[in-house]
Amino acid sequence: MVDNGIKSILMTTKMNEQIEDREIVRVNNWNNIYTEIQKIKNGEMKF
Repeated sequence: MVDNGIKSILMTTKMNEQIEDREIVRVNNWNNIYTEIQKIKNGEMKF
């Protein structure tokens, strides 16, 4: 998705820990995903 200009939230796993991109927001659990979505809703982060 990043190739299309779409920022993504990526849950870190052993399979993707090598992926690095400034357009990807890394999270470690569902609570982190919720927090990142709240940041978007509150205008603290732009997608």
